[in-house]
Formats: sequence, structure tokens, C-alpha cells
Amino acid sequence: MAHGGALPLWGVVPMIAGAGGMHWPVFLRANLAGGLVWSTAVALLGYLGGASYRYLERELGIGEWALLTLIVAGVALRVWLRARRGRSGSH
Repeated sequence: MAHGGALPLWGVVPMIAGAGGMHWPVFLRANLAGGLVWSTAVALLGYLGGASYRYLERELGIGEWALLTLIVAGVALRVWLRARRGRSGSH
């Protein structure tokens, strides 16, 4: 999701504020403050996540590939088990 999953709220929140009788200047200040906090938090989390990935990549080396292999194998096993359960339940 390009917008962090909050896209449906962008259209609903102004309607709720208007229906609740919130004055435009109050809504504008709250909306600007919320947008500033949201964008700062998302950018900071992305920056820290990128820095953490580079650190782990440098420190783990081959362990990274082993971990990735375990994750992929776990997901594949889960998909296989669900498919198997689905086939046995349909007969």
C-alpha cells in the first residue's frame, strides 16, 4: 500500500469532522499536525529500518541467506499445508 493503508480515512475523516460541527480552522490545525506527525513517523521508521537492514547484512553475512531460506521454507510449508487441508475437506 503506497499510503500506509490510511487512504480510505482521508475521505471519511473530513466528513465526520463536518458532521460533528468541527470548525474549519480547528480541523485545519489538527489535520496539519496529524499529517506532520504521521509523515515524520513513517520517514523515521523507514530510515531506521534501512539502517538496521544494512547493519544486519554486514554483520550476518551467510546467516542472512540461511534466515531467508528458513522463512521461505516456512511460508512454503504453510501454503502446502493449507492447500492439503483444502483438498481433504472438499471430498
